[in-house]
Amino acid sequence: PQGYISPNWYPSKQQHHQHVPTWNYQVVHVKGKIYFSQDEKVLRGILARLTRTHEAKQDKPWKMSDAPSEYIAEELRHIVAVEIQVSEMIGQFKMSQNRDPIDAMGIVEGLEQQGNIELAQAVKHSTQSN
Repeated sequence: PQGYISPNWYPSKQQHHQHVPTWNYQVVHVKGKIYFSQDEKVLRGILARLTRTHEAKQDKPWKMSDAPSEYIAEELRHIVAVEIQVSEMIGQFKMSQNRDPIDAMGIVEGLEQQGNIELAQAVKHSTQSN
């Protein structure tokens, strides 16, 4: 989850007005060697697996053979497969963990009012563990 944090959500803003907008986020940086492929056989295999996975809940799952073969061949020419041989993963987050509990709860309430429930829960969890 990620999202904008308004300075208006900090109750302590009314006391000293020393808050500015910020952004809260969770991210994973992946480092490694990257490979690209436009090989038709490779692409067909990847797309077949993706299609089976995402169409599985449909009453009549779509499969690549449902479309004309010329059409699929043309579409495949516009796709590049990307593979990353991961050598390192670094997780980072900024969830207002440096805020006083009252300001953190103001952020949670502001995010909930905007419907960003996932980020609100992440902020709540992050600030409660400190």
